[in-house]
Amino acid sequence: MRTLALRMFKANIQQYRLFILCNLASVAILYSFIAISVNKSFKNPTIVDSMISSNIYAPTALVVLFSCLFIPYTHSVFMKVRSKEYGILLTLGMTENEARVQVLVENLVLCILFLVYGLGAGTLLLLFFWGFIRYGIGIHGIPMMVSLTAYKLTALYAGGIFMLSLAVNLLGMLKSTILEKIKYTDKTESGGRTGVWLCTVGAGLTVASFGIMVFFYHIQSNIWFVSLLVCVLGSLLIFFNGSALIDYYKRKRPKSYLKQLFLLSDIKYYYRKNRTIFFVTSWIFFAILFFMMFSLVTYPNFTHNAVTYHPYHMVYTEIKGSYQPLGDNEVRKIAEAHDNRVVREDKIKFVRNNDNTVFDVADINKLLLKSYRVQKGSVLYVYPYDVNDGYEHVTNRIDSFEGARTFSV
Repeated sequence: MRTLALRMFKANIQQYRLFILCNLASVAILYSFIAISVNKSFKNPTIVDSMISSNIYAPTALVVLFSCLFIPYTHSVFMKVRSKEYGILLTLGMTENEARVQVLVENLVLCILFLVYGLGAGTLLLLFFWGFIRYGIGIHGIPMMVSLTAYKLTALYAGGIFMLSLAVNLLGMLKSTILEKIKYTDKTESGGRTGVWLCTVGAGLTVASFGIMVFFYHIQSNIWFVSLLVCVLGSLLIFFNGSALIDYYKRKRPKSYLKQLFLLSDIKYYYRKNRTIFFVTSWIFFAILFFMMFSLVTYPNFTHNAVTYHPYHMVYTEIKGSYQPLGDNEVRKIAEAHDNRVVREDKIKFVRNNDNTVFDVADINKLLLKSYRVQKGSVLYVYPYDVNDGYEHVTNRIDSFEGARTFSV
């Protein structure tokens, strides 16, 4: 019996390879994002601006959510195929206990393999990311290093999800009869009841989600989340009831359907069999497309806002060598190149790290003829912005009978 099981294993080696590769890729991407998120240097505002480092959290959350869905799904598909094969082995004399032990051993080996190879591939991917951050973006203060914490978090998360999926699938195998095991894949491929009206409702919800975004975003910017949920629900109804359109076509135009019987039957069969895959891959594609378009649209806006918010950046960041400021003529040329002009020149001492520029309040008062008072060990944080930059700005006025207020950092 063990010899027969080994032969079946060799015959289905392609399925094992595909299962390992799918989860290997998931673990590799998951590790690379977690490693960047837990890196202390990357989160240090004196090395990386918080506006840059904070952008890693949303993609990491999406990758974590994707892994939570993708690993159980691939394992479920794999177990459906193996369930049929174990049903055949049980009819040939394999005991239930032997089947349970073999399923556990087989899945544990697969889990170890895709975790080890996935973490190895994730390490290479992480080094590529660090190289891009250093040489592509130009942030050189982050050491190119791997994270043991990220290894532990990734292994515990991915391994825990896999073990939970294994427990659920193994419990289902134990409760099923031999005949159900053999017919399991056929049963799952047959699909459930679908309806054209559900598909129509899904299309209406999808269109409505765009209307919600267009007409209500200016009232409340958080409406995008509601719009996204409505769009997901609409697409879910469309994808899981799409095969009903073929049945509708069959009823309305039977002669035309018979002429294309084999083609439409194959489309309906494979669509029902793979509709979950179509749904997930479509949303992954749209997510990738969204982030690509988001980058293309927002990059010019970010560049414009950087100049609008801090026009003096060209003086204190465009430096030569060891913090040698630009000459007056060079500053004028930069201003003229951006349709500006220098109307006044002043010099003031400052200290700067990679995140903030600090001026002495006495120098500021003398230069601007003001009377600001800042307590020792405190700062007055000034952040200019353009009220017409397209973002929502909330201004809170704080009146105090104590006079000047200080804000500690």
